[in-house]
Amino acid sequence: MSHVTFIPTEHTQSASSRSSARDMVLVLVKVRFLVLMQVPFLVLVLVPVLVPILVQRLQKAKRSKVWS
Repeated sequence: MSHVTFIPTEHTQSASSRSSARDMVLVLVKVRFLVLMQVPFLVLVLVPVLVPILVQRLQKAKRSKVWS
């Protein structure tokens, strides 16, 4: 009877879900830690890129307001 599949009982399901939830918490903590580590680098990289774009957008908005 090789086609019979294993049907987990309530106990094994709750245990596996508990361990998976713990794994999810650990993953979230690790991800948060990595993100916090990289935030300063992201700021250093993104600020020089985003500031000119924002300045251009503001200047365009001012020009369109002046014309309208």
